[in-house]
Amino acid sequence: MSLRVLLICPGDIIDESKEFFSLHKSLKKLRSLPSLGLSSLSAILKAENHKCLIVDAFAEQLTKEQLLSRVEKFAPDFIGVTSTTPFYKMASLTCRCLKERFPNIPVILGGPHVTVMKKDALLEPSVDYGVIGEGEQTLLALLTALAKKEPIDDIPNVIHRVDGQLLMNEIVDQRLDINELPIPDRSDLPLDSYYDSLSLHGKAMSMMTTRGCPFRCLFCEADVRGGRYRAREVSLVIDEMKHIVNELGFPEIVIYDDTFTVNRKRTVAICEAILKDGLKFSWDCRTRVDCVDEELLALMKRAGCHRISFGVEAASERVREVLRKDITDEQIRNAFLWSRCVGIRTIGYFMLGTPTETKEEIEQTIKYAIELSPDIAHFCITAPYPGTDLYRMGVSMGVIPDDFWQCYVGLADEEHMDIPYFTSKGLSRQDLDKLLKKAYRDFYFRLGYIGERLTVIRSLGELWWHIKLAKELACLALL
Repeated sequence: MSLRVLLICPGDIIDESKEFFSLHKSLKKLRSLPSLGLSSLSAILKAENHKCLIVDAFAEQLTKEQLLSRVEKFAPDFIGVTSTTPFYKMASLTCRCLKERFPNIPVILGGPHVTVMKKDALLEPSVDYGVIGEGEQTLLALLTALAKKEPIDDIPNVIHRVDGQLLMNEIVDQRLDINELPIPDRSDLPLDSYYDSLSLHGKAMSMMTTRGCPFRCLFCEADVRGGRYRAREVSLVIDEMKHIVNELGFPEIVIYDDTFTVNRKRTVAICEAILKDGLKFSWDCRTRVDCVDEELLALMKRAGCHRISFGVEAASERVREVLRKDITDEQIRNAFLWSRCVGIRTIGYFMLGTPTETKEEIEQTIKYAIELSPDIAHFCITAPYPGTDLYRMGVSMGVIPDDFWQCYVGLADEEHMDIPYFTSKGLSRQDLDKLLKKAYRDFYFRLGYIGERLTVIRSLGELWWHIKLAKELACLALL
């Protein structure tokens, strides 16, 4: 039986003047990339001869009526919606609108928020089913059973309703063999809507070569990120890169792995394969400072890597220990120095307001960022995402109530919509906000940074890149 399945990445379908949605607006200015989870699901469904369509309402900035018109035109048997925690409000409102217009079409919610919050994620009554964890196997099994009107109680990782009550089936660790998954289906995506404003070319496409992470950072949702580390075979990675570059025509790839270079031998093999096959494209990645060396970075540069992101988080070794980063000052300084030497731009990520962190330690981090001198410094106030050990620490410390995620996603009263901070007697919420503004001002509004930027411009493309960088990031210093 062939089913028609519509997969939706939700966007703003209500009044965008709401302060909560400023997060969406800021992200949309910096980059717009597709949901790789939905693309993977679509590939699986099409391999089983089902009809599948992805609607990226986020990238296309669809209105409510535009979205509903797409749904009506496709006439799906089932609708799937993905959601992260910060965008759960948009997802829930999308599900509500869908159910109001199409009451007889089952709505299935999946994504990181369902994985973390489980039954609580289905408090929105317009959602009929929830899928926990990696959805490729679970969604296919659920759709097959529903189409055949068979019981679904034995399908692992499914949330459903029985007589108005939410029931959760057995939770099973389904760590898929990602080498068995097909290349994510990008055929229905609005390819012209995807870009990275900080890229060399503007137009960019994302991909993942691994799932999971072997490290133990306090602020990371390990289960959401795929749990146990698994890597796709090098040949499959190269096949997908060729598909993106040669068939889809993208000049740049954003590698979304949590830690791309965790396996040095594999990273070398990927870079050598890119060079051997003559693939010409730019790419960037995220990794850790203890997972690179100068020789590896030089090879990555030759293979097209133009930017790399490192999570530093804090200057203080004590604070990094609280965050369980397990990295040293020497590793941090070497990673940025080596990247600069081989010609790879760097982004440094820094967190302000970690539990027990003092004002002096935060100011030390700001100075540290200036010393490291990444091309881009991203500062944020430490926020406890649901599902993380940091969130559980906040609950145990009494900083946040156990159900604060509802406030976090904007479901509670307007007066309680602030993202929680780890404040203390000597460091108030207002203090942290001021320190965040200071971090951006001190880093970007200094002659040394401006002069350094001018010296690295070698072409009109480089000049345009820096103009975009200044436009999007300087405003953060003027908040």
